[in-house]
Amino acid sequence: MSTIKILVVEDEGAFVQRLQNKLRTLGYDSSATASSGEEAIHKAAENHPDLVLMDIRLEGSVDSLKAARQIQERFGIPVIYLTDDGLGYPSLDPEPTESFGCICKSFEEEALHLSIETTLYRHKMEKLRKFFVMTG
Repeated sequence: MSTIKILVVEDEGAFVQRLQNKLRTLGYDSSATASSGEEAIHKAAENHPDLVLMDIRLEGSVDSLKAARQIQERFGIPVIYLTDDGLGYPSLDPEPTESFGCICKSFEEEALHLSIETTLYRHKMEKLRKFFVMTG
């Protein structure tokens, strides 16, 4: 079985290192990283990750919600948002993305692992459901 590739989108370097270390410990490939929404879209196109872990509060012309929407629409890659406070999504965006979850940056290793595996399973089941509906 191939290693699950995870794109980490985060603008705090120290947190990226900590998260990558945890992901490697859990057996995931987290070598692809980005620090902006624009870069995240480019890296998703280039690396074809299985999952994106994205800081919910990225700044720039393409914020995290816009980047997540483009990644989902263009590449069909699920996104789990990372948040400092665990409170979830900003209420500013009129078109929320279809997130597969949100995890606090002060996560426990088990919670991270469970979120990733649950997201990958849900994404796979959603793809199967869409396939069966289309071929119905």
